[in-house]
Amino acid sequence: MITCKYCGRKWRNMQSLRMHLRFCPERKKVRNNWVRFTIRDGSRSATLCVISRSPKTIRALEDQHRLLIGGQMDPVFFLGIAEGFRLQGLIETRLEGS
Repeated sequence: MITCKYCGRKWRNMQSLRMHLRFCPERKKVRNNWVRFTIRDGSRSATLCVISRSPKTIRALEDQHRLLIGGQMDPVFFLGIAEGFRLQGLIETRLEGS
């Protein structure tokens, strides 16, 4: 058994471990691979940092962020969508700035 040095999960062979490392959230944190979304509301701005095992979840957030940047969505709605994903366990978040 081979153990992932980032999250501690055990794998039967090296190929399984390599596949896991592509999406390991703990590895993404160590390597600072957060996907960053800038949020502006008037004079205030912040950055929502997101890590997900699923590229589909990131793409869905990117689509919603395009609506936010285009002015078709309020920042509160975007943060609500991100919070919903977080509560479902699909993403991990961190907020930078204020």
